[in-house]
Amino acid sequence: RLPLGWQVGSHEKLDLLAGSQLEDELENGTKFRATLNVKVAPHPSEITSFAGYEAVYKNEIFKSYPSMEEISSSSTKFDGVDVYVLNVRNTGPDGTVVRQTAYLFYLNDKYFAAVWVAAAEETWDSYSSVFNDSVRTLKIVE
Repeated sequence: RLPLGWQVGSHEKLDLLAGSQLEDELENGTKFRATLNVKVAPHPSEITSFAGYEAVYKNEIFKSYPSMEEISSSSTKFDGVDVYVLNVRNTGPDGTVVRQTAYLFYLNDKYFAAVWVAAAEETWDSYSSVFNDSVRTLKIVE
């Protein structure tokens, strides 16, 4: 379930791209649109179990995006599905600080779903519960 007033877009690398229709005006004069993205894919070859996401994924992300810094990480279950949750802060080239959370669902032995949510750090508190509600109601169908 997406937040009220959000729109769905498309991107060739994503199964779902959604974002707020309104951009947030930030203190530095820039604008940022909160987003929720979903991609379902086969597990990366180096990950053979849920524990692999806990051990490997975070390091791979930080190698790929050196501007990211970890806020926290944990493992949980949503409706019986193992989920690795990684919270990060990322500073963009224009200086905008973005908070992001990755929810990695271990769907089965073959597939995982990556759900990334993002908002400017200064607006994060107004989106965090909406993001959590949206991710918890996500249904992956074959």
